[in-house]
Parts: sequence; C-alpha cells; structure tokens
Amino acid sequence: MPVIDPASRLATFWGYTNTITDMTYTSFIVPLSMAFNDYSRVNAWSIMDLIGSCIYIIDLLMQFHIGFM
Repeated sequence: MPVIDPASRLATFWGYTNTITDMTYTSFIVPLSMAFNDYSRVNAWSIMDLIGSCIYIIDLLMQFHIGFM
C-alpha cells in the first residue's frame, strides 16, 4: 500500500470518520456494553463492540500509511 498524502481527501475523510466513531464508541457503546452485555450469547452490544474494534484495527493499519507533513 502506498503512502497516503495527509492533505488528501481520503486522509481527511478517515480522520473525521475515526473521530466521530471514537466519540460515539468510547462515550456510549463501551459503557453500555459493559453494563448490559450478557457475554454468553451474541446480541446487538457484542456486534457493535466488534464493529468498533474492527474500525480501530483498520485505523491502526491506515496510520502506518499516512505520511507526515
């Protein structure tokens, strides 16, 4: 994967998307999941937790390819 220009639309879009996801995931989904998730079966909380974790892993991989200014 080539280096992504930090001023490109892709890097800007990914930054905004990750910020919004981080705010909602960390502020709402994690506390509610910890309070109400059963962990013995698959439900909406576990699916949202899996999606949030996948976005964080994708962000980690993306950050390795976004250059510095």
